[in-house]
Amino acid sequence: MAVRAPFADWRVLELSNGIAVSYCAKMFADAGADVVKIESPKRDSLRGWSAGGPAGALFGYLAAGKKSVTHHEQAEVTALLAGADIVLTDLTDGWTLDALTTHTGPSAVVVAVTPFGTTGPYVDDHVIANEFILQALCGSTASRGWPGDEPVQAGGRLGEWLAGSFAAAVAAATARRAARGGSGEVIDVSTYEAMAIAMGGLSAMSASVLGADSLQQRRSLELPSIVPTADGMVGFCTITAQQFQDFLVMIDRADLVDDAELASFAGRVERRDEFLGMVTRWTETRTTQEIIDLAVSFRIPVAPIGTPATLPKVDHFVERGVFVESELGVLQPRVPYRSDAMTTRPPGRPPLPGADNGRVRWPPRPGRSQLAGADSLPLSDIRVTDFTAFWAGPVATHSLAHSAPM
Repeated sequence: MAVRAPFADWRVLELSNGIAVSYCAKMFADAGADVVKIESPKRDSLRGWSAGGPAGALFGYLAAGKKSVTHHEQAEVTALLAGADIVLTDLTDGWTLDALTTHTGPSAVVVAVTPFGTTGPYVDDHVIANEFILQALCGSTASRGWPGDEPVQAGGRLGEWLAGSFAAAVAAATARRAARGGSGEVIDVSTYEAMAIAMGGLSAMSASVLGADSLQQRRSLELPSIVPTADGMVGFCTITAQQFQDFLVMIDRADLVDDAELASFAGRVERRDEFLGMVTRWTETRTTQEIIDLAVSFRIPVAPIGTPATLPKVDHFVERGVFVESELGVLQPRVPYRSDAMTTRPPGRPPLPGADNGRVRWPPRPGRSQLAGADSLPLSDIRVTDFTAFWAGPVATHSLAHSAPM
């Protein structure tokens, strides 16, 4: 079987200024699609983002292999809209769904990723929300932190990456259906709702089962969790009673195995300073690797805390070639999947603003005959068997099931 990129020959138009849509488009570019960014004369705002160093590192990662067309000539943008298979937008730079769909083809899929979607009370009231606000609203923030202290936000704009991932899945499924004889669609993706599924919704579900006053609803952090070592940091997770007892034996405190108060999470919180003191006194006299080797022998879940300097040297990443050098000589992760049946692109160069003005030709797709069942759910002809447990697999098949009949 010939090796081929999964989305070779697909045309994806991106109009955005944030992570969610840019990451969604990146996944299509990595899988072989021809992705064109439409930038305003002010340029994509991600070009100016920085975590403290030179600006543009995040943009370089997200835009690698894409093309850039600046919005100077409406006729050029109109032609690209008419020839696109998928249009991805966060409705910034003054774009509206009506302005986009007026020019798209009959089988084009338009995906809008916005904080609250395109309808609803927060949209009507013109509520402005960033990642920090959305984490608070979806219930994620309330569950994180020490009891009695202020809650804390999860870093890294996780909700935006999640929304981009959800958007990519539904965009691919719907565009596949359209290419096989279905009609185009407008897909409305709410970052808030994606975060409610993946970051905050579990607390609401468990409260409905266990009651709002259940201990499971209280704010918490792991104990033990991340602690310093002689040469870095290490993280532990002791979910079961046996794991915690083994942890006490490992840190030379077998005398506390029968301490009923420490055996409970609430008790450890009450004696947090005492408990963390004995843990860190033990970990700070040993290297990270020594601790990992010992914890593994006790079957205690453990991991080193990766840093920018250590991540590219992790044996797993080295053996599987996870970190690769881009065309600009920047080290970055490759796509997180591999298959002998398909090929993916190595990281390319991010485009200069307007580098492809006047150079992209996407003639409109020819009309397609409507197939029987073309208006059914996008994956109605797909069969999926799920042999997974815990989070990743069930989340994936949960999304697939909502695009296919149950």
